[in-house]
Amino acid sequence: MNSTGETIYFIKDLKDPSFREGGGTEHVLEQVGADDIRQMRTQRLSQEEAAKESARERAEWLALYRGPDSDRAKRASELTYNGARGLLTAHVMQNLKRLDELIDHMHAKTQTKEHATELFEFAAQEVYDQVKIISFFESWMKAILLAKGYWIHGFEGKRLNPLRNAIKKRPQKIADVLIAGITAEEVSEYTIGMSTLLDPAYLEVIELPIELTDMAFVINDDRGKIHLKHDLVMLQGKDIVNDLRRLKNYATILVNKMHEAQQAAKALPAERL
Repeated sequence: MNSTGETIYFIKDLKDPSFREGGGTEHVLEQVGADDIRQMRTQRLSQEEAAKESARERAEWLALYRGPDSDRAKRASELTYNGARGLLTAHVMQNLKRLDELIDHMHAKTQTKEHATELFEFAAQEVYDQVKIISFFESWMKAILLAKGYWIHGFEGKRLNPLRNAIKKRPQKIADVLIAGITAEEVSEYTIGMSTLLDPAYLEVIELPIELTDMAFVINDDRGKIHLKHDLVMLQGKDIVNDLRRLKNYATILVNKMHEAQQAAKALPAERL
């Protein structure tokens, strides 16, 4: 727990055996994620309103970069939580046990028409699920960078071309970016992408476990497709389910630890909050 009472769970916690064993009770997560809310809100705005919203958010991010480490740690926690929560709402994650059973029927050649219909539903949800899986990786990896003091946004304007080129090659410390006198208008609306996050220079800083790093490469290279089509399920079904189960275990533990931290913070005496 840091000085603000916020508990941040990142790579150091991945050594906990519970991450691989899937310990703890999974919370019911039916709420719409923060990114979904922002997207729906932006779609309802006029062009002028959207521009003002963008300017406000960029100013807020710059203030966050200029602010204390504790504020960035809190935002990193939010990014981690929202990404993990979104992942756990994916159809395939909520129905992994059933998918495993359907694959068993296929291998045993006991599949019925009803089984095939159920499997088709997984394929129908594939696009939505892949977005949530990629978003989890991106949110968590950016949260780790932010908590470690690195800049996670792109840059606007020719003046910052040197920084724009540099951040594509290696993570840039927030302090080094601020020295350039960056303004809110020069903070991009967009954060660094998945391909950049998977660059060796970034992975060295983020330090994901090798099993998650390998999974992230596969998902990104194949645009996140879960491959639930009949032939691939027959050949790789169990491996797919096992990979998704491991990913779900990581997200579940992250979410549960965040809930536990929130409850512990609420239990602290008022003067310590």
